[in-house]
Amino acid sequence: MTLNKLLSGLLVVISLFTGGMEDPLTPDPNKPLGDVLPIEKAVQEFNYLYGIEVVLPQYLPIHYTTQGGSD
Repeated sequence: MTLNKLLSGLLVVISLFTGGMEDPLTPDPNKPLGDVLPIEKAVQEFNYLYGIEVVLPQYLPIHYTTQGGSD
């Protein structure tokens, strides 16, 4: 069997298995942020994987106003 026949057969097999797959870069309109986890679940997974406690901020040091972008 020549290399060209082997490669063309391999391409056919690959195309058969990947023919029904979606493009991974195409966003799902039902999930605009992708597959995101709730913050509680993400913290639990981080603690489990890295063995350290995550310290989350208790407040945001930003004072919001009702003013627009210009005065």
